[in-house]
Amino acid sequence: MNKLSLKENDTLFNNQFKILKVIGNGGFSFVYHVKYLNMRDFAIKEFFISKYFQRAEDKKSVLFSKESNCKSQYSFKHNFFNEAILMKSFCHPNILSSFGYFEENNTIYNVMPLLKGITLSEYIEYKGKLSEDEALSIIKNLSLAVKYLHSKKICHFDIKPNNVLLQNGSPILIDFGLSYDYNRIDTKGSRIRSISPGYAALELFENNGVNRFSPATDIFGLGATLYAMLTGTNPPSLKSIWHGALYRPLKSNSMQTKMAIKTAMQILMPRRFSCVDQFLQALP
Repeated sequence: MNKLSLKENDTLFNNQFKILKVIGNGGFSFVYHVKYLNMRDFAIKEFFISKYFQRAEDKKSVLFSKESNCKSQYSFKHNFFNEAILMKSFCHPNILSSFGYFEENNTIYNVMPLLKGITLSEYIEYKGKLSEDEALSIIKNLSLAVKYLHSKKICHFDIKPNNVLLQNGSPILIDFGLSYDYNRIDTKGSRIRSISPGYAALELFENNGVNRFSPATDIFGLGATLYAMLTGTNPPSLKSIWHGALYRPLKSNSMQTKMAIKTAMQILMPRRFSCVDQFLQALP
């Protein structure tokens, strides 16, 4: 267990949640397996920036280090809060939702279903290349989840195998830390704090590159994720794609699948599919 995380048997929310163990640890959060009133299991995500946060003497309360920037802290906390609100609004079998959030220990906690399975990234690492039929089955279900988000004018902005959990073979889209709701009045669409080379479209590298709602940015991520399943490797860089490196590892796949990936992963946004339905229709 990480020395900065909450400990086994610690409690939250007026002793209603008891921590069983840490099941996730990123730069901006800890995720715990918890038991609610000794009856039901949940996952709880705690906002905790490992680089800047510390625990108080009670080993629970969060303190900000002297090196941390107050403005950045507020921005990250605001993003975490918005992620919880977004997730609470979701109702789709292939999307991780939230039961709600609460504030305690000078930070925020997001209460989620406890999902059992492995990430698509882990599955690819274990199995290597997936068959085209299996990869298409996964990407089609994942695309329906993304289509649902787009129907709400929300972009995920971080679609990749590590953000897809496989539960009984069915993909569940997770991690909405970079997601943006374009229904918001303060639509800037530029809250991106980190991106994943190979899976991120060109506009995510540009200042104000995603100011306007466009499904094409997430469609790039879908194409890149399908590429990863079919090749067993991460997609090439944008520069390599420009020089034609995208196609060689896909030689054994059907022409229809290759052309769908090619269009989805076009460097320039206007050349990609404009909606998820177009991407789905292009697949075998």
